[in-house]
Amino acid sequence: MELKGWSTRASLPADTRPRAVVFDKGNWLICEIKFERSADETVYLLEKADLAARLRAARQLAEDYPRRPETVRTLARVLGDARNHWGLRQEAAMDLGRAGGAEAGKALVLASTDPDRRVRRAVAIALGFVADGESAAALRKLIETDRAEDVAGAAEISLGRMRGEGAKDFLLRQLSRDSRYWSSIRLGALLGLTYLKDPSLVPAFRSYTDSRWEADLRSAALDGWLAAAPEDPELARRLCELARDRNRQVRLDAIEKLGSLHLSADVKFLSDLAEADPDPDISEKARAAAEEIQSFPKK
Repeated sequence: MELKGWSTRASLPADTRPRAVVFDKGNWLICEIKFERSADETVYLLEKADLAARLRAARQLAEDYPRRPETVRTLARVLGDARNHWGLRQEAAMDLGRAGGAEAGKALVLASTDPDRRVRRAVAIALGFVADGESAAALRKLIETDRAEDVAGAAEISLGRMRGEGAKDFLLRQLSRDSRYWSSIRLGALLGLTYLKDPSLVPAFRSYTDSRWEADLRSAALDGWLAAAPEDPELARRLCELARDRNRQVRLDAIEKLGSLHLSADVKFLSDLAEADPDPDISEKARAAAEEIQSFPKK
């Protein structure tokens, strides 16, 4: 079959009506393939096709038929079956989160204790979109008890996204926890707190911009500070300081954020930095930030 133009109409002769039609078997085309299917055909593919087609079918089922009870039941079966490929189970978890509703939440809570940490991580992300009491309780349990730090970190972000009661104090407590790798527990807590956009969190965010912390943690703290109090004059001053930090990643991030504040008082600082800094990436970032400020009304 040859495809031409924006659309192609083709005839596929068959003795009987097919249960399903698969296009691009094996997922060879580097693009998103989707065409209209009935719910029954999509469920059939999800249960019977090869892995590539099943991944596509799971996503299409959640996008096209999110409120059908059969959608949630089918995705829950896929998620709960340990014989399925872990990537397919991850897709089913995320699709349940997108579908939402009480039954989807129950399936995700049940899967939050799955032996495969890769599945639990997807569940932790998906629970943040369901956003009910049982989901919040499951996320707190993952944060407190899961030995896989990437799972706990994902759960922290989801808990913050839900903005549920007590999330701020709970996540603040996680900042005191040490991690085996890269302060991942603190990083997840900061990213979760960022969703709250709470000005009272500025002191906590400010403390993690210090040079003794890893670059990713410092950037997350700046994200949180910017979300919580973008008008805080101390934020602009701190960003100017960090624009000359010893860590290159932090410098680039600080310069970009300084430009996003659109404060005309920072144009000279950024222009001077663009002219004087020997690092071409720093120079270009500072120049772009200054131009962004100049393109906006003065503050």
